[in-house]
Amino acid sequence: MLRPERITAARELLSVTQADLAATAGVTQAMVSMVEKHRRDFTPALADAFAGGLGLPVEFFAVPSAGVPRDEVHFRKNATARVKDTTRTFRFFDEGFRVTEQLLDGSGYPRPLIPVVQDDAPVLSAERIGQIADETRRALALSLDEPITNVTRALERSGIAVAPIGFTDDALPGHDGLAHTGGRGNATLIGYISKSGDRDRFTIAHELGHLVLHSYRHSDDREREAHQFAGAFLLPDAHARELIEPDTTLGTLARVKASWGISIAALVKRGEAVGVLSKDRTSTLFRQIASRGWRTQEPVEVRPESPRLLFRLLQGEYGETPYSNRAIEHDLALPTLFLRALAPAPTTGREVRPVVTLHAR
Repeated sequence: MLRPERITAARELLSVTQADLAATAGVTQAMVSMVEKHRRDFTPALADAFAGGLGLPVEFFAVPSAGVPRDEVHFRKNATARVKDTTRTFRFFDEGFRVTEQLLDGSGYPRPLIPVVQDDAPVLSAERIGQIADETRRALALSLDEPITNVTRALERSGIAVAPIGFTDDALPGHDGLAHTGGRGNATLIGYISKSGDRDRFTIAHELGHLVLHSYRHSDDREREAHQFAGAFLLPDAHARELIEPDTTLGTLARVKASWGISIAALVKRGEAVGVLSKDRTSTLFRQIASRGWRTQEPVEVRPESPRLLFRLLQGEYGETPYSNRAIEHDLALPTLFLRALAPAPTTGREVRPVVTLHAR
């Protein structure tokens, strides 16, 4: 059965107008509009024309969308994000969630069992968030006393899929990450728009914070809570108090970053959150960061992480080189180009223990 609503999904995914689609498919804009609004039949001939014009498998118009409610997606973006780009980002994520559900269904892969927070407080204290971050580490079988070597792999081992959300044309400015879960024990996806190793780790931890803190609870300040969770998850409170001193310097924080894989700016906020750094000292450190040009590029490079789970699931279904299997586009109803973006092949064929960081600039 062909689904007219998938025409809208296709246009949002590819950021094209009805006029654009009409021109590529060789029909009138009025025809596109009427079919999209269920006022004309969506025929196989039209589906073939739309698929050919947009470079999509015709199955795209037959599968249902994942149906991820936009108001339930935890979205990290800033004020510069354009509505058009936000729509495209959400649509890519929705398609990614659909594929994730399909690949996990029947795979036997463990489903995530992260903590469920149902506190009544409209805004959680930094201390409470630190406790929840510690509980989450334990749930993921992570030590409280060591850096998380690879955040992405730690989540994937527990059944939380992680995927880059974006395109090679860098068309998603102003966006960082988003996440959604189908419920406890069901498919869960964290998407991130790749920036740098330390920023990606923080974004993934931030989105994990949303899943833990806000899936079953209302908050009056979701972003602040998720930020504090990310910092506490990457550097637990006890170690933050030990490693960050009241008169700490940027040099000291750079060394902490090299060990724990968390940015210098985030470490300043960690020091403030755990009560070690005064507001004056925090302001001074941020002025120093700005004067050195570190807001856009900090010293100490954190090695980028690469997801593996979705690609491994694709290999289980379509062979060692899944993207050479012609059935993949038709089964998953997405072009190989988009599947490669969602689940890129690992850079090496053998499993290598990932490393967080290591060299300074």
